[in-house]
Amino acid sequence: GNNIKKIPVNIYSKIGTFDKPTAQSNIKGICGDEMKFYLLIENDIISSVKFLTTGCYFTILCGNAVACEAEGKNIMDALKISPGQILSIISNLPEYHYHCTILAVSTLHKAIADYFLQKYSE
Repeated sequence: GNNIKKIPVNIYSKIGTFDKPTAQSNIKGICGDEMKFYLLIENDIISSVKFLTTGCYFTILCGNAVACEAEGKNIMDALKISPGQILSIISNLPEYHYHCTILAVSTLHKAIADYFLQKYSE
């Protein structure tokens, strides 16, 4: 359902990569920060998520929130994750960092697009 997960106190918990991610993506935001998402997907369920970013504390905070929200969800539910949803999770995010939520969600969705493209190109 729409239950919002509690983001871990350690905002660095989802930073990293996988040796063989099922899907991955890389976006350079208009702010200049880069974000990469790595997904492990089994039977359309995102079993694990990692990300990397060149960005600041707030970019990491947003990336981590998106990674935590996506983990354990099926693909269709993960596509429903929105910047607005992430803003409601990170209630204290300064407005001048709202764009970080858009970068993080966009990078997740691009990784899911990578998964769909691979799935149907085999």
